[in-house]
Parts: sequence; structure tokens; C-alpha cells
Amino acid sequence: MKTESTEQEYQHHLSHHHHMRVQWEEFFQSDDKTKIKEATLIEKGSIISRVGLMMLSCGTGAWRVRDAMDTMARTLDLTCSTDIGLISIVCTYFDVDNQSYSQSLALPTTGVNMAKLNELEKFVRQFEAADGDFEIKTVRRRLGEIEHLKGRYPLWGSSLAAALACGGFIFLLGGGIPEIICAFIGAGCGQFARGSLAKRRITVAAT
Repeated sequence: MKTESTEQEYQHHLSHHHHMRVQWEEFFQSDDKTKIKEATLIEKGSIISRVGLMMLSCGTGAWRVRDAMDTMARTLDLTCSTDIGLISIVCTYFDVDNQSYSQSLALPTTGVNMAKLNELEKFVRQFEAADGDFEIKTVRRRLGEIEHLKGRYPLWGSSLAAALACGGFIFLLGGGIPEIICAFIGAGCGQFARGSLAKRRITVAAT
């Protein structure tokens, strides 16, 4: 079971955000040194769901999210049935003992973070290669580190890149100088507005 120091570290508290943050640490009742393969169905499912939700928050498509979740589920000898939307995941896990566990999760917003996505995909490959032979504390720590990864480029840099890319695309399509300038300004301002709203965790419907 959890030690006294662990209990102090993960004291129960509820999120005060309008979109309440999931307290992933509270899903775990097994000892930190327990192997994931030996964890409960709820603990296994929570880890898979967290990875899926983190990947979805990076702006990737449903196919890659489902592929990662399926890979981890097979490694843990589970069947994963999931429905993935733009900012939501609804999934059910079935184990060999005919037990099941369902979760419905949603994001307040989504964006694009290739650095985080790359680390998540690397984690999934390592998890599969190790046959899930990781301790709970190792997985929790690694996912926490990945969750706090920032994008590699500042907002002004990505806005300038979007402006240049869209302006260049209009040039390749044979557009004139006015069209190129309009695309440059529109794409740059659009990317900056989207990034600014995402930083403030404003719903994706507004962007």
C-alpha cells in the first residue's frame, strides 16, 4: 500500500477550474513499486486514458490516439473500445476476468505541440518494448514530465511561420501580390489569436 509520505504528497483536493482537472494520482491504490502489469483494471485503464487524452491535446488525429491506446491495452492484456472526438474520449476496457471499466474524458481546448506528441509516442514504444514492465511511480513521473513540456517555439515564431507558409502557398497557386499579402496577414493574425486563446484555456469552439 501507499506509504505515509506518499499519502502526504497526494492529499485529496478538488480542482477549482471551470473545466475540472482530473486528479490522476487518486486513481492509484496500489503501492508505487507495483508493476503496471500487476495493477488493477482501473489503474491500467487510467494510465491508457491519460496517454490518449494527452495525445489528443497535442492536436493529433483520432487514428494515432487510438493506435497508442490499443498498443498499451494489448501490452496490458486488455481490450480497449474507444470513441474519440475533437476534444473528448469515451472508452471502455475489458480484461480476461470478464470485468470492464469505462471512462468519459474531455479537454477544455486543444492545440498543436509536436514536442509533447513525439515524447508520448516514444513512451508508448518503450512501454510496448518493455512489455509493460514499469513501476507505477515510473509511469506517473514520466507522464507528468511530458504533460508539462512546452512547445519549442514562441507564439510569435509560429505565427510568423504560418504567415510565411500561407503566403508562399498562395504564390505557388499563382496568386498576385494583394492575395499573398492578405494571406500572410490573415494566417499570422489567425495563428496568434488561436495561440493566445489556447494559453487562456478558452474553449476550442471560440477558435
